[in-house]
Formats: sequence, C-alpha cells, structure tokens
Amino acid sequence: LDNKRGRALELMAAEEAHTDYKKIKSPVLAFAVVGLPTNAVEHIQSLPEPSRKVVEDFLSQRNAVKDKETERFRKELPGARLVMFTNANHACFIDREDDVLREMRRFLSP
Repeated sequence: LDNKRGRALELMAAEEAHTDYKKIKSPVLAFAVVGLPTNAVEHIQSLPEPSRKVVEDFLSQRNAVKDKETERFRKELPGARLVMFTNANHACFIDREDDVLREMRRFLSP
C-alpha cells in the first residue's frame, strides 16, 4: 500500500484529518460502503504471506477508522440520511446504481 494512503489513514485515526460535519447546514444524503466486494476478498485470500497479512492489517485499521467516522457522522448530523452498502464496490453509484437512484429519488422527493 502506498505511503499516501497509509498516512491518510494514520491522520484519520488520530482525528487530525476529518470533515467538520457540524458546519454542514443543508440536507445530507450520504452513501458508505462497508466490507469488501467478493472478488477482493478472494484476491486477498490468495495473496502469499507476508503480503496477505499486511493487507489484512491495513483493512482492519481502515475498518476501525470507518466505523469511528460513521459514528461521528451520525452524531454530528443526526438529521442526515446515511445509506450503508455492504460488500459493494467503492464506486457504489456504479455497482449499486438502482439502489443509489432509488435512494436519491426518495431523498429529493417532496
């Protein structure tokens, strides 16, 4: 994993780099992806040691940071609509297009 991603993860974990959700005044619809797509899980499991261990450790740290960030998001924006996708691609708007469009229409309807 590259140093930029690792450094970003470190800063987020240390709460030194994050969005100030309290400043957001408009209605919010957010999408979050938890877990990994099946093909990614299979790929990680096929990696040789120690590469697999490095990736698994990174993902474990990333998941802890994402969980903490999601909790903070919900606390600071209690009126926001947060849609969670499990085991979707990061580009969930492509991977789960129908679900995203349905949620957007629901959010935007009067």
